[in-house]
Order: sequence, then structure tokens, then C-alpha cells
Amino acid sequence: MSNEQIQLGTVPYLNAAPLLAGLSQPLRRSHPRQLAQQLIRGDIELALLSTSVLFEHHNLYLVPGMAIGCRGPVQSVKLFFNKDALTIENINRIILSPNSNSANQLTRILFPKAEFLDGQKIEKLEIPDAEVVIGDDALVRPDAFGSIDIGQLWWERTGLPFVFAAWISRSPHISRSLWEQLHHVKQSNLKNLNTCLDQMTEPYPLDRNAQIRYLQDNIHYDLGDTEMRGLARFREECITHKLMPAVQPIHLATII
Repeated sequence: MSNEQIQLGTVPYLNAAPLLAGLSQPLRRSHPRQLAQQLIRGDIELALLSTSVLFEHHNLYLVPGMAIGCRGPVQSVKLFFNKDALTIENINRIILSPNSNSANQLTRILFPKAEFLDGQKIEKLEIPDAEVVIGDDALVRPDAFGSIDIGQLWWERTGLPFVFAAWISRSPHISRSLWEQLHHVKQSNLKNLNTCLDQMTEPYPLDRNAQIRYLQDNIHYDLGDTEMRGLARFREECITHKLMPAVQPIHLATII
């Protein structure tokens, strides 16, 4: 199968744009939880997807060199308070995002004593203390009662980057030509974010200057040794907090 025929999947958020603009392959866009199911079923071969799926499935592979992460505040993954007088110490009930994988697991790690509610099943009359909101929705949601930036909290507690998403493959191998294309797209778009965003058709939130500030100041796109240490720490915390029946090792895809 040629690179142009490979079906790629991606999350539909602004922070993915620098890894997508200029790709020739067709893109299937879904929220992280739904996208993971498509990759596992084989509907797509490669997806820009939540890293936590690597810990849940032994037959998925991390493509080296590119990611969506943060080193401090991420702005687009937040815990929004629903009541007055809440602080980080007295949050007891949290609604998890119906769309998230990694952000939900990270919130469980950072708030181990809280009660967690499924955002797809909660009764409308219930008002938990806080809720996880991800992606573009978090960038524009009114902050009426306060919020906590989940990326910032991880950074403060660990001193490590957090890798929310990366290219993840069903195959243990990725062709060098495809990897070089993905890498070139990333490098080219980060050099000129304005041109990058001009190529995207999605109705992203914020004005153009705010979009560029967010992508430059809050999102990091490298997947080097430090990011891999952050990812390994995330996996260790998933084991410690028993978030999955069996936490799988991280397998790197081989470039051939």
C-alpha cells in the first residue's frame, strides 16, 4: 500500500494542526475515545491518538519523533470547577470527559481520592464538584468558578513533560518515506504557523493571534528522551493506581 493510500486518523483539535497541514493522505477525524476504537478495529492504520491506548493494547506501536504534549500549562486540558469555594484539596466528585482517554487517566492519577463519574452516564440533575474538559472546548469555556490546568499540575508534581497524543500504528513498522513525510510536515508547519493554519478547514476557536500563541507557548511537538521519560512515568502511575487490568509496555514502531 502506498503512503497516499494509507488511511490516517486524527483528533479534531487545534493542537493537531501542525502535525496535519500538508499531508496528502485522507484523514478521519474523531474524538480520542472513538478514534482509539477505529484504530483497534482496523478501520485506520495510523492515528494521532491518546498515548494511554498504548498501555491498554499490546499490539499498538508508538511512532518516534512527534507528539502533542506540554511542559507546564497546556490550556486545552482542564478541570473546571462547578461550585464556589473549591480548591485543589477539597474536590471530591469529578465528571470525566466522554471523549478523552489520556486526560481522564491523568486526572485519576492526580486526584486519587476523588470519586469519578462517567460523563456519558451522569444524571443531568447531579452537580459534581468539577469536570474534565479537553481540546478546543477547554480553550473557550467560561471559567466561572475557577479551574486547574492538568498539564501544569503534572509538571509541578513530576518535573516532566506530559505527552497527551502521538502517532500510533497498528503495524510494528512504518515506512521511512511516510515517517519522513510526517516529520517534514511537523518541521515545516512549526516554522510558519500562520501558513499552517491557512491550510486547515476546521472552524477552530480563538482569533488567529491567540491560536498561534497557544500553539507556540503551550504545546510541544517533540518526542525525545525527556518526553519518553514523561511517558514512562505516566505508565508507571497507571500501574501504581491500578487504572487498567494489565498495563502494557511501550512498543516503538521501527522505521524501515
